[in-house]
Amino acid sequence: MNKNIEFAKLGLGLFVHYGLFSVLGSGEWAKYTNNIPDIKYEKLAYLFNPKKNFLDDICSFAKDNGFNYIVFTARHHDGFSLYDTKDLNDYNSYHYIKRDLVQEFILSCKKYNLLPIIYHTLIDWKEEKNFYSFSDYLSYLRNSIDLLCSNYGQIGGFWFDGEWKYPNYDWEEEKLYKMINRKQPNALIINNSGLSKLGERNSEYINVITFEGNKIANYDYHKSINLYAAEACQTLNDHWGYAKNDINYKSIKEILLNFLNCRRYGGNYLLNIGPKEDGSIREYEKEFVNLLGNWINLNKEALFNTVPYEMNLPSNSFTLRNDNNIYIIIENIPMIIDNNVGIYNNNPIIINLANLKYKKIYWLDNKSLITPEFNQYVVEPFNYGNSMIARILKIEL
Repeated sequence: MNKNIEFAKLGLGLFVHYGLFSVLGSGEWAKYTNNIPDIKYEKLAYLFNPKKNFLDDICSFAKDNGFNYIVFTARHHDGFSLYDTKDLNDYNSYHYIKRDLVQEFILSCKKYNLLPIIYHTLIDWKEEKNFYSFSDYLSYLRNSIDLLCSNYGQIGGFWFDGEWKYPNYDWEEEKLYKMINRKQPNALIINNSGLSKLGERNSEYINVITFEGNKIANYDYHKSINLYAAEACQTLNDHWGYAKNDINYKSIKEILLNFLNCRRYGGNYLLNIGPKEDGSIREYEKEFVNLLGNWINLNKEALFNTVPYEMNLPSNSFTLRNDNNIYIIIENIPMIIDNNVGIYNNNPIIINLANLKYKKIYWLDNKSLITPEFNQYVVEPFNYGNSMIARILKIEL
Protein backbone atom coordinates (compact mmCIF):
# COMPACT_ATOMS: atom_id res chain seq x y z
CA MET A 1 0.00 0.00 0.00
CA ASN A 2 1.36 3.40 -1.01
CA LYS A 3 0.54 5.86 1.77
CA ASN A 4 0.77 8.83 -0.62
CA ILE A 5 -1.96 7.35 -2.82
CA GLU A 6 -4.13 6.52 0.18
CA PHE A 7 -3.73 10.05 1.50
CA ALA A 8 -4.69 11.60 -1.85
CA LYS A 9 -7.91 9.57 -1.86
CA LEU A 10 -9.01 11.37 1.32
CA GLY A 11 -9.17 14.71 -0.45
CA LEU A 12 -10.34 16.96 2.37
CA GLY A 13 -8.91 17.66 5.82
CA LEU A 14 -9.81 19.95 8.70
CA PHE A 15 -6.96 21.98 10.20
CA VAL A 16 -7.53 22.80 13.87
CA HIS A 17 -5.36 25.54 15.36
CA TYR A 18 -5.86 25.39 19.10
CA GLY A 19 -3.63 26.16 22.05
CA LEU A 20 -2.73 28.68 24.71
CA PHE A 21 -3.10 31.45 22.13
CA SER A 22 -6.82 30.62 21.95
CA VAL A 23 -7.26 32.07 25.44
CA LEU A 24 -6.13 35.49 24.20
CA GLY A 25 -8.35 35.35 21.13
CA SER A 26 -5.89 37.46 19.12
CA GLY A 27 -4.46 34.89 16.74
CA GLU A 28 -1.77 32.22 16.99
CA TRP A 29 1.13 34.70 16.52
CA ALA A 30 -0.11 37.11 19.23
CA LYS A 31 2.80 36.49 21.61
CA TYR A 32 5.41 37.19 18.96
CA THR A 33 3.67 39.97 17.06
CA ASN A 34 2.58 41.84 20.19
CA ASN A 35 5.88 41.27 22.04
CA ILE A 36 4.19 39.70 25.05
CA PRO A 37 6.82 38.83 27.70
CA ASP A 38 7.19 35.15 28.61
CA ILE A 39 6.18 35.67 32.23
CA LYS A 40 2.94 37.38 31.21
CA TYR A 41 2.08 34.98 28.39
CA GLU A 42 2.72 31.87 30.47
CA LYS A 43 0.13 32.98 33.03
CA LEU A 44 -2.46 32.17 30.36
CA ALA A 45 -1.87 28.50 31.19
CA TYR A 46 -3.82 29.03 34.43
CA LEU A 47 -6.80 30.21 32.37
CA PHE A 48 -6.58 27.39 29.83
CA ASN A 49 -9.60 25.16 30.38
CA PRO A 50 -11.14 23.52 27.29
CA LYS A 51 -14.56 22.03 27.80
CA LYS A 52 -14.98 18.30 28.18
CA ASN A 53 -15.31 16.31 24.93
CA PHE A 54 -14.62 19.33 22.70
CA LEU A 55 -12.53 17.14 20.42
CA ASP A 56 -15.41 14.72 20.06
CA ASP A 57 -17.52 17.70 19.00
CA ILE A 58 -14.93 18.80 16.44
CA CYS A 59 -14.49 15.30 15.01
CA SER A 60 -18.25 14.78 14.76
CA PHE A 61 -18.57 18.16 13.05
CA ALA A 62 -15.79 17.24 10.60
CA LYS A 63 -17.29 13.85 9.78
CA ASP A 64 -20.77 15.30 9.22
CA ASN A 65 -19.37 17.78 6.70
CA GLY A 66 -17.35 15.37 4.56
CA PHE A 67 -13.86 15.75 6.01
CA ASN A 68 -11.69 12.64 6.09
CA TYR A 69 -8.74 13.68 8.24
CA ILE A 70 -7.83 16.25 10.87
CA VAL A 71 -4.56 18.05 11.55
CA PHE A 72 -4.38 19.17 15.20
CA THR A 73 -1.82 21.51 16.76
CA ALA A 74 0.00 19.45 19.39
CA ARG A 75 2.49 22.30 19.86
CA HIS A 76 2.51 25.66 18.13
CA HIS A 77 5.30 28.23 18.00
CA ASP A 78 4.58 29.52 21.52
CA GLY A 79 5.97 26.22 22.82
CA PHE A 80 2.94 25.18 24.89
CA SER A 81 2.26 21.48 24.30
CA LEU A 82 -1.14 19.84 24.30
CA TYR A 83 0.38 16.52 25.36
CA ASP A 84 2.32 15.19 28.32
CA THR A 85 5.94 16.10 27.64
CA LYS A 86 7.07 13.98 30.62
CA ASP A 87 10.44 15.15 31.92
CA LEU A 88 11.21 17.44 28.97
CA ASN A 89 9.39 20.35 30.61
CA ASP A 90 6.16 21.15 32.43
CA TYR A 91 4.84 23.68 29.90
CA ASN A 92 1.97 21.52 28.74
CA SER A 93 -1.74 20.84 29.17
CA TYR A 94 -1.17 17.75 31.29
CA HIS A 95 0.77 19.72 33.88
CA TYR A 96 -1.80 22.50 34.15
CA ILE A 97 -5.16 20.74 33.67
CA LYS A 98 -4.28 17.03 33.90
CA ARG A 99 -5.48 16.43 30.35
CA ASP A 100 -3.50 15.04 27.45
CA LEU A 101 -5.35 16.63 24.55
CA VAL A 102 -3.39 14.73 21.91
CA GLN A 103 -4.59 11.49 23.49
CA GLU A 104 -8.15 12.83 23.42
CA PHE A 105 -7.65 13.85 19.79
CA ILE A 106 -6.41 10.42 18.71
CA LEU A 107 -9.30 8.68 20.47
CA SER A 108 -11.88 11.05 18.97
CA CYS A 109 -10.51 10.52 15.46
CA LYS A 110 -10.68 6.77 15.94
CA LYS A 111 -14.27 7.08 17.18
CA TYR A 112 -15.33 8.98 14.04
CA ASN A 113 -13.10 7.11 11.57
CA LEU A 114 -10.90 10.09 10.74
CA LEU A 115 -7.17 9.98 10.03
CA PRO A 116 -5.33 11.80 12.87
CA ILE A 117 -2.39 13.94 11.80
CA ILE A 118 -0.34 15.82 14.37
CA TYR A 119 0.81 19.36 13.67
CA HIS A 120 4.04 20.13 15.47
CA THR A 121 6.09 23.29 15.32
CA LEU A 122 9.80 23.07 14.56
CA ILE A 123 10.48 26.47 16.11
CA ASP A 124 9.75 27.24 19.75
CA TRP A 125 9.73 30.79 21.09
CA LYS A 126 10.10 29.52 24.66
CA GLU A 127 12.59 26.67 24.45
CA GLU A 128 14.94 27.73 21.65
CA LYS A 129 16.79 30.18 23.89
CA ASN A 130 17.21 27.64 26.70
CA PHE A 131 19.78 25.51 24.87
CA TYR A 132 23.49 26.05 24.43
CA SER A 133 23.38 25.21 20.72
CA PHE A 134 20.83 24.75 17.97
CA SER A 135 21.81 21.09 17.77
CA ASP A 136 20.92 20.70 21.46
CA TYR A 137 17.53 22.27 20.79
CA LEU A 138 16.98 19.80 17.94
CA SER A 139 17.60 16.94 20.36
CA TYR A 140 14.80 18.35 22.55
CA LEU A 141 12.57 18.58 19.48
CA ARG A 142 13.28 14.98 18.44
CA ASN A 143 12.64 13.80 22.00
CA SER A 144 9.26 15.54 21.83
CA ILE A 145 8.37 13.76 18.59
CA ASP A 146 9.65 10.50 20.04
CA LEU A 147 7.05 10.81 22.83
CA LEU A 148 4.31 11.28 20.24
CA CYS A 149 5.54 8.32 18.20
CA SER A 150 5.71 6.06 21.25
CA ASN A 151 2.67 6.76 23.43
CA TYR A 152 -0.40 7.25 21.23
CA GLY A 153 -0.78 4.19 19.05
CA GLN A 154 -0.86 4.55 15.29
CA ILE A 155 -0.63 8.13 14.06
CA GLY A 156 -1.68 9.14 10.56
CA GLY A 157 1.11 11.59 10.06
CA PHE A 158 3.16 14.56 11.25
CA TRP A 159 2.66 18.07 9.85
CA PHE A 160 5.76 20.12 10.63
CA ASP A 161 6.00 23.89 10.39
CA GLY A 162 8.65 26.53 11.04
CA GLU A 163 11.78 25.45 9.20
CA TRP A 164 11.34 28.54 7.04
CA LYS A 165 12.41 30.75 10.01
CA TYR A 166 16.01 29.53 9.84
CA PRO A 167 16.52 28.52 6.19
CA ASN A 168 20.32 28.37 6.47
CA TYR A 169 20.48 26.21 9.60
CA ASP A 170 21.17 22.49 9.61
CA TRP A 171 17.87 21.06 10.84
CA GLU A 172 19.20 17.48 10.90
CA GLU A 173 15.93 16.45 9.25
CA GLU A 174 17.13 12.99 8.34
CA LYS A 175 17.50 12.05 12.02
CA LEU A 176 13.92 13.16 12.68
CA TYR A 177 12.40 11.53 9.61
CA LYS A 178 14.23 8.23 10.08
CA MET A 179 13.02 8.03 13.68
CA ILE A 180 9.42 8.56 12.55
CA ASN A 181 9.72 5.95 9.80
CA ARG A 182 11.17 3.50 12.29
CA LYS A 183 8.56 4.03 15.01
CA GLN A 184 5.54 4.97 12.87
CA PRO A 185 6.15 3.41 9.43
CA ASN A 186 2.66 4.22 8.16
CA ALA A 187 2.78 7.89 9.22
CA LEU A 188 2.96 10.56 6.56
CA ILE A 189 5.72 13.16 6.86
CA ILE A 190 4.67 16.66 5.84
CA ASN A 191 6.92 19.69 6.31
CA ASN A 192 5.32 23.01 5.39
CA SER A 193 7.70 24.67 2.96
CA GLY A 194 6.24 28.11 3.72
CA LEU A 195 5.00 30.98 1.60
CA SER A 196 8.34 31.55 -0.13
CA LYS A 197 8.90 27.97 -1.27
CA LEU A 198 5.46 26.70 -2.26
CA GLY A 199 5.45 23.10 -3.45
CA GLU A 200 9.14 22.49 -2.77
CA ARG A 201 10.32 19.09 -1.52
CA ASN A 202 13.67 19.21 0.23
CA SER A 203 13.92 15.59 1.31
CA GLU A 204 13.17 12.18 -0.13
CA TYR A 205 11.39 11.39 3.16
CA ILE A 206 8.67 14.01 2.55
CA ASN A 207 5.36 12.40 1.57
CA VAL A 208 3.35 15.56 0.87
CA ILE A 209 4.36 18.91 -0.62
CA THR A 210 2.50 21.98 0.66
CA PHE A 211 0.95 25.13 -0.78
CA GLU A 212 0.16 27.30 2.22
CA GLY A 213 -2.64 29.77 1.56
CA ASN A 214 -2.38 29.18 -2.18
CA LYS A 215 -3.62 26.97 -4.99
CA ILE A 216 -1.82 23.82 -6.05
CA ALA A 217 0.26 24.42 -9.16
CA ASN A 218 2.88 22.57 -11.19
CA TYR A 219 1.92 19.22 -9.73
CA ASP A 220 1.24 16.21 -11.94
CA TYR A 221 -0.56 13.54 -9.96
CA HIS A 222 0.18 10.65 -12.30
CA LYS A 223 3.90 11.44 -12.54
CA SER A 224 4.44 12.28 -8.87
CA ILE A 225 2.05 10.38 -6.60
CA ASN A 226 4.32 7.39 -6.05
CA LEU A 227 6.91 9.81 -4.65
CA TYR A 228 4.71 12.44 -2.98
CA ALA A 229 1.20 13.85 -2.75
CA ALA A 230 0.19 17.53 -2.68
CA GLU A 231 -1.88 19.60 -0.26
CA ALA A 232 -3.02 23.23 -0.10
CA CYS A 233 -4.09 24.70 3.22
CA GLN A 234 -6.23 27.77 3.76
CA THR A 235 -7.90 29.48 6.66
CA LEU A 236 -11.37 31.00 6.69
CA ASN A 237 -10.29 34.53 7.63
CA ASP A 238 -6.90 36.19 8.23
CA HIS A 239 -5.81 34.14 11.26
CA TRP A 240 -5.25 30.45 11.85
CA GLY A 241 -5.84 30.59 15.60
CA TYR A 242 -8.96 32.14 17.15
CA ALA A 243 -9.06 35.92 16.68
CA LYS A 244 -12.31 37.35 18.00
CA ASN A 245 -11.92 40.64 16.13
CA ASP A 246 -11.18 39.09 12.73
CA ILE A 247 -14.32 39.29 10.58
CA ASN A 248 -12.52 39.31 7.23
CA TYR A 249 -13.95 35.99 6.09
CA LYS A 250 -13.59 34.50 2.64
CA SER A 251 -16.68 33.59 0.66
CA ILE A 252 -18.02 30.06 0.41
CA LYS A 253 -17.52 30.34 -3.34
CA GLU A 254 -13.81 31.05 -2.93
CA ILE A 255 -13.35 28.16 -0.50
CA LEU A 256 -15.32 25.70 -2.63
CA LEU A 257 -13.49 26.61 -5.84
CA ASN A 258 -10.11 26.34 -4.10
CA PHE A 259 -11.07 22.90 -2.84
CA LEU A 260 -12.07 21.88 -6.36
CA ASN A 261 -8.81 23.27 -7.72
CA CYS A 262 -6.97 20.88 -5.41
CA ARG A 263 -8.98 17.94 -6.67
CA ARG A 264 -8.37 19.03 -10.26
CA TYR A 265 -4.69 18.34 -9.63
CA GLY A 266 -5.28 15.22 -7.54
CA GLY A 267 -4.25 17.10 -4.41
CA ASN A 268 -5.86 17.57 -1.00
CA TYR A 269 -7.41 20.63 0.60
CA LEU A 270 -6.83 21.40 4.27
CA LEU A 271 -9.35 23.94 5.59
CA ASN A 272 -8.58 25.63 8.91
CA ILE A 273 -10.75 26.62 11.85
CA GLY A 274 -9.60 28.27 15.07
CA PRO A 275 -11.72 27.11 18.03
CA LYS A 276 -12.41 29.55 20.86
CA GLU A 277 -10.70 29.33 24.25
CA ASP A 278 -13.06 26.58 25.46
CA GLY A 279 -12.57 24.53 22.29
CA SER A 280 -15.95 25.37 20.78
CA ILE A 281 -16.27 26.52 17.17
CA ARG A 282 -17.51 30.03 16.41
CA GLU A 283 -21.12 29.95 15.25
CA TYR A 284 -20.32 31.74 12.00
CA GLU A 285 -17.55 29.26 11.15
CA LYS A 286 -19.83 26.38 12.06
CA GLU A 287 -22.59 27.59 9.73
CA PHE A 288 -20.06 28.38 7.00
CA VAL A 289 -18.64 24.87 7.06
CA ASN A 290 -22.11 23.33 7.32
CA LEU A 291 -23.14 25.03 4.07
CA LEU A 292 -19.93 23.87 2.40
CA GLY A 293 -20.53 20.38 3.81
CA ASN A 294 -24.01 20.23 2.31
CA TRP A 295 -22.49 20.59 -1.16
CA ILE A 296 -19.69 18.15 -0.42
CA ASN A 297 -22.04 15.47 0.90
CA LEU A 298 -24.20 15.72 -2.24
CA ASN A 299 -21.16 15.10 -4.42
CA LYS A 300 -18.69 13.16 -2.29
CA GLU A 301 -18.53 10.04 -4.44
CA ALA A 302 -16.85 12.13 -7.14
CA LEU A 303 -14.54 14.03 -4.82
CA PHE A 304 -12.87 11.18 -2.93
CA ASN A 305 -11.22 7.95 -4.09
CA THR A 306 -10.91 9.41 -7.60
CA VAL A 307 -7.97 10.61 -9.70
CA PRO A 308 -7.52 13.25 -12.42
CA TYR A 309 -8.54 12.20 -15.91
CA GLU A 310 -7.95 14.03 -19.19
CA MET A 311 -10.85 15.17 -21.37
CA ASN A 312 -11.21 18.08 -23.76
CA LEU A 313 -13.37 20.42 -21.68
CA PRO A 314 -13.96 24.16 -21.16
CA SER A 315 -11.50 25.83 -18.79
CA ASN A 316 -14.09 25.97 -15.99
CA SER A 317 -14.45 22.18 -16.05
CA PHE A 318 -12.28 19.19 -15.22
CA THR A 319 -12.60 15.44 -14.87
CA LEU A 320 -12.02 12.86 -12.15
CA ARG A 321 -12.31 9.12 -12.54
CA ASN A 322 -12.49 5.82 -10.70
CA ASP A 323 -12.70 2.33 -12.20
CA ASN A 324 -16.29 2.51 -13.45
CA ASN A 325 -17.22 6.17 -13.64
CA ILE A 326 -16.11 9.52 -14.98
CA TYR A 327 -17.09 12.70 -13.16
CA ILE A 328 -17.16 16.08 -14.89
CA ILE A 329 -16.92 18.97 -12.44
CA ILE A 330 -18.34 22.18 -13.88
CA GLU A 331 -17.65 25.42 -12.02
CA ASN A 332 -19.32 28.83 -12.06
CA ILE A 333 -22.65 27.67 -13.42
CA PRO A 334 -24.99 30.68 -13.56
CA MET A 335 -28.54 30.92 -12.22
CA ILE A 336 -31.56 31.96 -14.28
CA ILE A 337 -32.75 35.33 -13.03
CA ASP A 338 -35.07 38.08 -14.21
CA ASN A 339 -33.28 41.13 -15.59
CA ASN A 340 -35.11 43.28 -13.06
CA VAL A 341 -33.50 41.34 -10.22
CA GLY A 342 -30.01 40.69 -11.47
CA ILE A 343 -27.79 39.95 -14.44
CA TYR A 344 -28.10 36.52 -16.02
CA ASN A 345 -24.87 35.42 -17.64
CA ASN A 346 -26.15 33.43 -20.60
CA ASN A 347 -22.83 32.25 -22.02
CA PRO A 348 -23.40 28.56 -22.79
CA ILE A 349 -21.10 25.94 -21.25
CA ILE A 350 -20.72 23.12 -23.78
CA ILE A 351 -19.45 19.68 -22.78
CA ASN A 352 -18.04 17.63 -25.64
CA LEU A 353 -18.74 13.90 -25.22
CA ALA A 354 -17.45 12.67 -28.60
CA ASN A 355 -15.70 9.28 -28.67
CA LEU A 356 -16.99 8.45 -25.20
CA LYS A 357 -18.91 5.20 -24.72
CA TYR A 358 -21.19 5.26 -21.71
CA LYS A 359 -24.30 3.71 -20.19
CA LYS A 360 -25.91 6.87 -18.85
CA ILE A 361 -25.15 10.40 -17.72
CA TYR A 362 -26.82 12.27 -14.88
CA TRP A 363 -26.33 15.05 -12.38
CA LEU A 364 -24.86 13.68 -9.19
CA ASP A 365 -26.74 16.02 -6.85
CA ASN A 366 -30.30 15.07 -7.89
CA LYS A 367 -29.81 12.04 -10.19
CA SER A 368 -31.63 13.71 -13.10
CA LEU A 369 -30.65 12.19 -16.46
CA ILE A 370 -29.28 14.32 -19.27
CA THR A 371 -29.51 13.61 -22.99
CA PRO A 372 -26.63 14.86 -25.14
CA GLU A 373 -27.33 15.91 -28.72
CA PHE A 374 -24.75 15.27 -31.40
CA ASN A 375 -22.25 14.19 -28.72
CA GLN A 376 -22.58 17.52 -26.94
CA TYR A 377 -24.37 18.74 -23.87
CA VAL A 378 -25.17 22.38 -23.21
CA VAL A 379 -25.11 22.82 -19.45
CA GLU A 380 -28.36 24.19 -18.11
CA PRO A 381 -28.16 27.02 -15.58
CA PHE A 382 -29.43 26.66 -12.05
CA ASN A 383 -33.12 27.35 -11.70
CA TYR A 384 -34.07 30.42 -9.69
CA GLY A 385 -33.90 29.56 -6.00
CA ASN A 386 -30.79 27.42 -6.46
CA SER A 387 -27.27 28.74 -6.92
CA MET A 388 -24.75 26.09 -5.92
CA ILE A 389 -21.64 27.43 -7.74
CA ALA A 390 -20.68 24.07 -9.26
CA ARG A 391 -22.27 20.78 -10.31
CA ILE A 392 -20.96 17.35 -11.18
CA LEU A 393 -22.03 15.13 -14.04
CA LYS A 394 -21.63 11.40 -13.44
CA ILE A 395 -20.90 9.24 -16.49
CA GLU A 396 -21.39 5.52 -15.94
CA LEU A 397 -19.12 3.53 -18.24
